[in-house]
Amino acid sequence: MIHAYSKFVKKSNGDFNEDFKTYATIGQLRYLPTDLFWHLLRASSVSPELLPATAGKLEAFEMWPSWNPTATSNTTRVEPDVLIRFSDFDLIIEVKKTDSKGQTRQQWENEITAYHNTYGFDKKIMLLALGGNSNLDSNTGEDGQIHKATWMKLLQAVHDCCEQRAYLSHKSECTEQEIRILEAVEEAFAQYNEYVVDLLETMPKDDVNIETPFNINEIWKIR
Repeated sequence: MIHAYSKFVKKSNGDFNEDFKTYATIGQLRYLPTDLFWHLLRASSVSPELLPATAGKLEAFEMWPSWNPTATSNTTRVEPDVLIRFSDFDLIIEVKKTDSKGQTRQQWENEITAYHNTYGFDKKIMLLALGGNSNLDSNTGEDGQIHKATWMKLLQAVHDCCEQRAYLSHKSECTEQEIRILEAVEEAFAQYNEYVVDLLETMPKDDVNIETPFNINEIWKIR
């Protein structure tokens, strides 16, 4: 954790950029039980049914690894945002700050090639392109190994899991810890003005009391 934090400080310069977002969200989610961690990552995909239901044991987690660029368009190194090594497969996560734009096929191909330069071909590999997708077709690349994902889907999954645990009448110490981690990740999303909201038409009528002038929080119930 200290090593990851030192790399984060060098890369982010203290700004709320994509590196801070990676560190504050995925970096914290890894402290959840592996099954829950993978559930949240899988839920962020635009087509989660195309990803494995389980991932096995979490064996290694590294932010911003530096890989050999041989046979890529890079000249010095290839640096994906996250590498997660599960016992069943390895997962590269390439992050963009928002859901609007920034992902490129060339970057994905570079990262997959550089991964093979480093780790060989013995293990199944997938890449999760989180945020920055100009279109949300389900997956792409050789053997469909590139999966597009959105920050909003990840935030919704985090919020739903947190609520489910909060409503339990009896909570174990493990459950309480999960809630704290999930709440901390929601707070990180809030630094980017990203929230889960109930739209007006989905809210019970008794919850809405609009007067003139109205308060925006009565139109959107921010949780």
